[in-house]
Amino acid sequence: METSEVNAGNRVTEMAGAGAAAPVEGEGLDREGLKLDELTPEDLAEWGRILDRRPKSLGGQTVAMAMAERLLRVRTREGWTAPLQANAVQQAFERRRGERNIVLKARQMG
Repeated sequence: METSEVNAGNRVTEMAGAGAAAPVEGEGLDREGLKLDELTPEDLAEWGRILDRRPKSLGGQTVAMAMAERLLRVRTREGWTAPLQANAVQQAFERRRGERNIVLKARQMG
């Protein structure tokens, strides 16, 4: 990983870690005082490049998917929370997708 990837990944992990304060609505600030509404298109493009990388350490998975599985939680039918796990269709899409994709909303799968 390049330095920017490590710094960005650590920062996101720190922000999402235990005890991280959520931004106050309307302020547009994260915990470190970064004004999220002042990000430039270049900043966002850099984040996109980082999130689309597939480092060997992730076994071919994108940084975005790995972060989603580690940071996002969903509520199960039983009412418990569990880590987000992409299903087979979502994983196949992630492997094949390009830079620009049109995804139609599925009615019901399976």
